[in-house]
Amino acid sequence: MIICVDLDKTLAQADDSKPFNPEVIGEPVWRMVRYIQWRLELGDTVEIFTARVYNNPRAVALIQDWLEEVAGLPRLLVTNVKRPDQDQFLDDKSRQVIENTGVIVEAEQAVLPNHQTPRPRLLNTGLGRGHRR
Repeated sequence: MIICVDLDKTLAQADDSKPFNPEVIGEPVWRMVRYIQWRLELGDTVEIFTARVYNNPRAVALIQDWLEEVAGLPRLLVTNVKRPDQDQFLDDKSRQVIENTGVIVEAEQAVLPNHQTPRPRLLNTGLGRGHRR
């Protein structure tokens, strides 16, 4: 399984009150660091998926250095390219959509305290059957 993890606000903290600086990466989100370590131990592939590398050739090395030196992770692949072989995306801005339906899923929490998967709620988009755009 290939899991793509967003950098800013998912793996690294970001402060919107300060101007964005592509040379500065925030403190690790330790819960996500532990999750990545666990997935790597299971044999999954983890990639860092971030817009920071768009038109910024120095960004990949900067992010890989941060992964290794600050977060204690290996030098993972860093990309901004979405590919068909990638299985999951973990991102503060994404929403789950049921395949081939356009139905947006909303879960109360990603993982409940007793590690059960929550029952997702389907969002009513206001578009009934037969409605076309």
